[in-house]
Amino acid sequence: MNVCLHTTTNILEKEYKEANMQYSKSNVANEHAEMVHEWAQKGFTSEYDLFITRSVLQYVSSQSTNIPRVLCLKNVNHARALYDHYLTLTSETQDGTPLLNFVKFLFVALDKKSPPLYQFITQKYNPALKRDGEFDGLVKNIGELYFGVKQDTGFAGLFNSFASMLGGGNR
Repeated sequence: MNVCLHTTTNILEKEYKEANMQYSKSNVANEHAEMVHEWAQKGFTSEYDLFITRSVLQYVSSQSTNIPRVLCLKNVNHARALYDHYLTLTSETQDGTPLLNFVKFLFVALDKKSPPLYQFITQKYNPALKRDGEFDGLVKNIGELYFGVKQDTGFAGLFNSFASMLGGGNR
């Protein structure tokens, strides 16, 4: 294995969440995908897409905003390799859930550097993304990092959300 001893220990002890976080800091997509696949098999069949989506979003959003874009794109390439290898480990009938479709379109938006596509897919797939409470923050971080989409924070964000619910606001 090419990952640190700490990650290997976590996998052997079935501490998948910690191992996943360690892998998200590495460059070993195939091993990461195999660990995520093993982890997903421990969960409900209906939730297998949550595992790979979480891993992809964590990896793509793992850079801070002061990192050069070329390093961020390296994360995208790793995340794509992770996703592609994961899909080879699953049955063909599992491909095509809303979350997996979101990830596919996210890669397209990243490749095209398209904020409108990013905003469209995050809105379109919002119900699927709400299946995991961690996704919202990860997706917003990706929006800010790669597309310049600022997160609503504080009172202004709350006011804009409330205004948009009433049919107004600047969204």
